[in-house]
Amino acid sequence: MKNFACGQKVMLANTPEMAFEIIDINAIDQTYAIEFRVAGQSVLHYDNIAGEMLIALEENPV
Repeated sequence: MKNFACGQKVMLANTPEMAFEIIDINAIDQTYAIEFRVAGQSVLHYDNIAGEMLIALEENPV
């Protein structure tokens, strides 16, 4: 199982054009809450996302 940390930037496997931020980790089932901010006002928020559905974004891609 993949492990991520709060504040880490990720993308959903089915929406690679959007960079989400992990905002919470469910301690019981190890799922993640993620959000994507649009223009500083709107927020797209998902809960209970399995780690297998997330892909970590490289901070410094080579």
